[in-house]
Amino acid sequence: MNFELKGLFMENVKQYLSENSQASEEIQASCVESLRRIHHFFSIQDAVKPDLSGFYSIVSKQHPVHFTTWTIGNNRNNFDLCLIEYELSYYSGGHRTLGVKTEAHLYFFGLLRLKRDYGIALIRPETLRDKINEWGNPVELDIPAHPQFSRKYYVLAKEKERFANHLSPELLDLIEQTNGLQLEFNGNKCLFRLPSAVQEESSLELCSIGLRLAELLG
Repeated sequence: MNFELKGLFMENVKQYLSENSQASEEIQASCVESLRRIHHFFSIQDAVKPDLSGFYSIVSKQHPVHFTTWTIGNNRNNFDLCLIEYELSYYSGGHRTLGVKTEAHLYFFGLLRLKRDYGIALIRPETLRDKINEWGNPVELDIPAHPQFSRKYYVLAKEKERFANHLSPELLDLIEQTNGLQLEFNGNKCLFRLPSAVQEESSLELCSIGLRLAELLG
């Protein structure tokens, strides 16, 4: 994309967010800057918005809005980058003035269309609550050949053996080496994200991970 078209793209994104997003101006500006950097390092083009209604990672959020989608990469190796906004609520104030505050935040999610059906599964960082729950009701899928991965990540799968057979050592190594990576599989689609919002460095990392996942998952 030449400089003139790139500038036009960024202005359109900036205007679109100012008219449609409930996130703060600071968050919107961070999103625009992240996209500017993505433009610099990766091939990016407009794409049709995919249906994400089958993913728990989206529908479980508070008032999710899928703004737009771009394709990152080339014809042989690519993924969709989806811009999602949802709300986060938290308690604020002292014990006398305690209240709930709600803020809208912007996040990038990656989506891969796969040749293989991986079934229904979720891979995310393991929490202390997960470890405690496993003591009384073990439901997690462990990968004995990758103990470090199993210690760091929590894996749920509708068909455990089938899903485990699809996980290559290279894929497990990539996930293990990436802090906070979350993947949700739904048939022949995979939705992935990092925990940070639309911050520059994490956005670039997400794009690099997305292209690598496209190679490994096919």
